[in-house]
Amino acid sequence: MPQADSHSMPSFVVDREPSDAKKHDFPRNFWNVTPSGDYSADCALGTRYALEYLAYGASIDLNESPDILGWIVVDMPREFSGIEVGFFEIIGAAAVHGAAEGERLARYWAGARGQGAKAA
Repeated sequence: MPQADSHSMPSFVVDREPSDAKKHDFPRNFWNVTPSGDYSADCALGTRYALEYLAYGASIDLNESPDILGWIVVDMPREFSGIEVGFFEIIGAAAVHGAAEGERLARYWAGARGQGAKAA
């Protein structure tokens, strides 16, 4: 299974071709995937990508580097394949079970933005 090294982007994040980069707000494609058409295999691939993303996320300091999940979602197609379904099944489970950490981080960012402890 692919795993992110410390601070390396997940394997599905690639630099855009120069001609393609001009059409987008960011020079990277954060969701460079191609569905196979086999829903089960694509779900399994999405699961692997989610684990790779989570390993990447665990390797960065969110106080210093932004998370890339929002950029991943922006680059996803509006009609999901099994890859996106498998990805979000794992991300959803991680979000639910990591709620305490999410609340802690929301409080940190609220304080950093001068909002006190209003968040979470």
